[in-house]
Parts: sequence; structure tokens; C-alpha cells
Amino acid sequence: MSSYSDEAYDELHATMQGWLRDFNESDAFAALDEAIKPDSSLVISLFVDLMYTYHERLPAKWSAASVEQCCIETIPHKAMAGEGFFLSVNPVLKAFFVFLEEQGAIKNARVLARTMDKLAKKMVAQVENRSHWDIAKQAPASNAEHTVASTASMKPRSSEWVPRVKPEELDEGLSLFEAMDDDSTIPDNDPKVVQYLNRQAKRIAKAVESNKKLPLDDKLIQMLDEHPYLLFDMLDELSEERDDGGSLPPSLAMAYLILVSTQLQQIRAYLEAGYDWAVSVVAEFQEAVIEAVSLELISPSVLESLLHVLEDAGIDPMPELIKVHDQLLAAYVAEMDPSEESVQGLIEELLEHHEGNPFGVCETLIHTTRSMDMESQDMAIGTFINSTLPEVRDAVSLLVLSPNVHTRRSVLLWLHSNAENLTPTALRRLIVVRNWLPKDERKQVDEVTRKARRKGVQCAQWSAGNPVTQRIATTVDGAGAQAFLVITQYEKKWFRAVSLLIKQGKGVADVWHSEPMPQSEVDRLIRENAQVSLVGKVSEAFLNRLVSYAIEVGLQQNTPPPLQLLEVAELLGAQKWVPVPLDLAARMDEILTSAETPSDQLFDEEIDLDLLMNANYFRPVKGVTDSWFVEGQALMDFLNHTRIRKQERLVDRVLKDFVEPQRAWWAEKVGMTALVMAEQGKQAIAYRCALLSKALLEGYPLHKIAFMRYVAERSCDWMSAP
Repeated sequence: MSSYSDEAYDELHATMQGWLRDFNESDAFAALDEAIKPDSSLVISLFVDLMYTYHERLPAKWSAASVEQCCIETIPHKAMAGEGFFLSVNPVLKAFFVFLEEQGAIKNARVLARTMDKLAKKMVAQVENRSHWDIAKQAPASNAEHTVASTASMKPRSSEWVPRVKPEELDEGLSLFEAMDDDSTIPDNDPKVVQYLNRQAKRIAKAVESNKKLPLDDKLIQMLDEHPYLLFDMLDELSEERDDGGSLPPSLAMAYLILVSTQLQQIRAYLEAGYDWAVSVVAEFQEAVIEAVSLELISPSVLESLLHVLEDAGIDPMPELIKVHDQLLAAYVAEMDPSEESVQGLIEELLEHHEGNPFGVCETLIHTTRSMDMESQDMAIGTFINSTLPEVRDAVSLLVLSPNVHTRRSVLLWLHSNAENLTPTALRRLIVVRNWLPKDERKQVDEVTRKARRKGVQCAQWSAGNPVTQRIATTVDGAGAQAFLVITQYEKKWFRAVSLLIKQGKGVADVWHSEPMPQSEVDRLIRENAQVSLVGKVSEAFLNRLVSYAIEVGLQQNTPPPLQLLEVAELLGAQKWVPVPLDLAARMDEILTSAETPSDQLFDEEIDLDLLMNANYFRPVKGVTDSWFVEGQALMDFLNHTRIRKQERLVDRVLKDFVEPQRAWWAEKVGMTALVMAEQGKQAIAYRCALLSKALLEGYPLHKIAFMRYVAERSCDWMSAP
């Protein structure tokens, strides 16, 4: 048996790619039935991967026993695919064994082929046995590398969320639109646009199969932005009867779900701006999902994935959709074995699925309990709290950062009753997040930690974290979002990226970290984001200050930061992330009094608020102010119905009715830009932004501020554009 190593795995993967190319041109491949050839590469890739990652067997060490174990235990346990896929495993692997022997890679092709013949029926039986499924197959869990984020979020597209779906449950029958009422208001899209969408879905599917970067290019993103009703075409693809009579290929199902997630992320921005059409599209889409479920056109697994997609896009599912999901979940739970052994088995599978990562387990628990009634939530939390596995108890203790206030309070009550069972790590985490919670919940945390200490639980030490090689920040975009990218040293020549997105009025909006990546991937990640925003290096102190303020902003709305913030805090050894208010006026004064006179100062006289009237001084800055304008349904309605034709009067009205109510928001956006510009040494821009922010904070008339007039003019042009 081989000992696993990342280097050997990478070498095996590279070798396998060459084998696949040669196999597809071999006599062994040509002899396969045409119906199973499309699945051959996926079957081989899955088998070779599982044989090494789970059984630590390189091809030269494959034996009848190890092949049997992989095909009977591992593949049915892990693989999510249709019946046709599993029926193709036997002939494909037999042909592949013959090919490998011809290549000199193995010497026992006949023995392995005979083994496959003996296993064929047994393997199909295992596939149909639900009790043998991985927990991810039984109730799809969330993925830590989730969401298709805004351009400022700094997530590499290669790691976007890939939803889990069992394509065999994509029921055959009528297409969704054929089954809907004839009076549906959903418009048809241009057939050429739909054809382009389907071609892109196939490209994404191929990338999913080969684990390559997803081809979500700017053209595709723009197309999704301009055609929001493509959501329904994609839902139709997920539910329609295939032309070839088969089920939707698993990679193609993933591709469409990725596209749905991408488009909903786009629409979310329009929802936040208050556009009526965006509200209608999202409501109609969810109604279509409900109808598809009622007609049995999509499965519970697909429904679960679509709910994840909505939540990942920051869109709350409508109550009717939650109700449908709850009914299906209740039916599923009713069929489960309620014995303690069965429940413990599911818990162990959940832990195994997330490779012992308590944050991944907790994220699954958050998704699973999101729509449970209070009694069911309490019972579920109690089951995990009382687990004999310390890793599980660690995971459930993290529910103190659940977005649901009842869940947070319930887990604290359970933890207080079982304080002696807290692990040292769980105790340390509770102490850390104590100040991340609303003030009225901190007393409960204190009671738990005091009781745990009295019971003899020692607090684990805070890790120093991985060495940081780079800290990069974007400017504040039009939506008030600012992203931070932190690169840490993982191993020699390998790095991990941490991304944090903070947003005005919301706080910490998104947190993410990558798997280890080489320097070339780090460079690509930074390069891609530099194309859409001005980026620059920042210090640890600056990052700590902004994250701490973001936590404070969230707590002003009684919302703790997301669970993943604690995970990346541990990765970075960030002990100073505590909620701290930001005195914006004082910070602007610091910039104005400490900065040297800007090098591009146009005037000899002392800089004062009179400069605000000079359009040449407050000119737009590329990469900083590109997306600074006002938009939304209210402004659109005003521009469509106003009788004002004179540009100057129109700008004054927009300033008065649409910018003035957002004065504080604009003051903060400009002020935060001043802070990051000063941090990055761009003193001229920092000075102008600080002066502008100060004027907005002090109530200086908007119509006298040249830059705000520019914002109003640009907003009118933008909203009036066809």
C-alpha cells in the first residue's frame, strides 16, 4: 500500500490526464457501447482518484480486494450520479484495465476484470441502498467555498460554489413551462440568447468535470445581467425531460445551478436598489420553483440546492418556498431510522464529510436548522451537544454565531447545562466571540465560560496563525462594499488566500478562504481584481481597525458577524477583532491636519471649503469613483415622469430628493475612501476625499459641492440611458 502525499497525488493526476487522452483513442475505448462512452472519462477519473485518496493505492498496487472495496463501498457511498453512470462503471473500468496493461502500468488486468464482473449487480444494489449513502447525498450540505460574490469580493472563480444535486432525481416528464398555466407572465427570451446560455453551461460543465477554472467571463456575466428571465430557462433545464431520454448529466446540473447562483447575485444588487422588476423576478422565480416541486418536476435535492443558491445570493426565500421545503424535509425525517445508532452514524458521516472541520459541520447545521420550529431546533442542538465526539461538540458550540437569535440562545442554554463537556478550544472560541454578540446575549456567554472554568475546563491558547505575505484592499465601490485580500504562507511555495468583504450599513458581508494555491494563482487572483478596482497594500493595524468597525456596524443591527470570520481569525491569528466604533469626523481631521499639501494642489490660497465648488479640484478618480452614482426605482420613476428639462434644475432636484436623504451614507463612503487612500500613500486623493467627507458631515449645501453635482449629473445620465 502506498503512503498518501500531495506530491504523489499531483503526479498521478497529471499522468491520468495523459492516460485519458490516449484511452479515448484506443481500441479498448472504441469497443465500448456508444451510450456509455460519454461517461467513461468521469468514471475513470473518479475511480483513480478514490483509489488513491481513500485507499492509498496507486495503479501498480491495485488488487482484486482493493478494487472490490472501492466499487462496493466507496463509489456508492460518495458518488452522486444517475443509474446510467453506475451501470457504465463495470464495462468502462474493464476496458481501462486492459488499456493500462498495454501501457505497462498494471500487470493484472484479467484478474481485475473478473472482479468487476462479480461486483456488477452488488454495486448497483449498494447504490440503491439509501442507508449507505454519504450524508451529502442524503441531505445536501452547504459548501465552504460558496457563493458567487461581487467583483469586489476577491474570490477566484475557480472556487465558486458547486451545488450538490443527484441528477437521477431530476424527474423526467413535462418541461416546467409546458406544465405552467397558459397565462404565465414570464416572457420568452431570444432563442439565440438561450442557445448561448446552453453553450456556456456545457463549457462550465466540462470545467467542473476536469476541476478547472469556471469560464464565467465578462461577456457571460453581462448577458445574465441583461436577461434576468434566463432564470426560468435554467430552471426549465433542471426540470425538463432530456431530448435523449436520459437524466441531466451531473456536471451539467451543477453548471446550471452555478449560473442560477451567478444571476441571482446580479439581481440582488438591483433588489437592494429597490427596483420593482427585480422584486417581481425573484418572486416569480420562487413561485415557479414551488410549482415545479408540486408537479414533481424537480427533486428534493434540487430544491435544497436552489434554497442554498438563494441564501448564498443574500436573498431570503419566501415563506411559501420554506413551507414546501419543510414538508419534504419532514417526510424525509419520517423515513429515517430514529435509533441512537443511526443518528450517531449520521453525525459521524457529517464529520467525515467535512474532514473534521467544525466550521464546515456548523455551517451545515445552520442550513439544516434554518427553517425548523423552535422545539425541533432545541432537540437537534441537544443531540449534537450530547455527542460523545469532541469534534461534534466543538462544531455545535459554534452555533453561537448563527444568524438566528433563537438558535444562538438555545445553544447557550445547552452549553450551560453541559459546561463540563466543553473542550479547551470551544472555551477559547466562546471567549473570543463573546463581544461579537449583541449585548443582551453576552451575559449567557459569561455564565457558560465561568461554569466551564469552575468545572476545570482549561482555555486553549490562541494560535499565532500562518505567516502573512500580503494584505491588499480595494476602494469602496458604488454599493458601499470594500474587500480585503490576505495572502498567508501555507507551505513552501504554497499559499492560502483569505477574503473579507465589508459593506456600509451591514458590516462583515462575506468571508472566505481558499484551499492552498501556488504563487501563480495568487498573482492571477490579485490581477483579476485589479481590473475592476484600484487595489493597494495595507497594514495589519488598518485591517484590524476596519474589521473591528464592521463588527460594530453589524451589532448595531443585532447581527453578529458570519461564522467564517472566526475561522479566518484563527487562520490569521487575529486576536484584535473586537467591535469598535469609528469616529469618522475625527479621522478626517487627522488626514487634513497631518497630510502634506497635495502635490496636485491647483491653488496658492489656503485650502478651505470654498474649494468644494471647484469642479477641477474635485474631479473623478479612475478606479475609485467609477461606480459612484445614485440609482433605484424611485429615481427611475422620477426621471420618467418629470417635466423638468433644464439640466441645472434637474440636478438640483436630484440632489435635494435623492442624494440629501443619503448624506450620511455618502459621507461615510467618501470618508472610508479617504482612509484607504491615506493608508496606501495616495495623499492627494485622501486629502480631497477627507475634505469632501467633512463637508458632508458638517451639512455643507450639496448644490455647492462640485463633486456631488457631478454625481447627480452622472446618475441622471446613467438612469436615462437606454
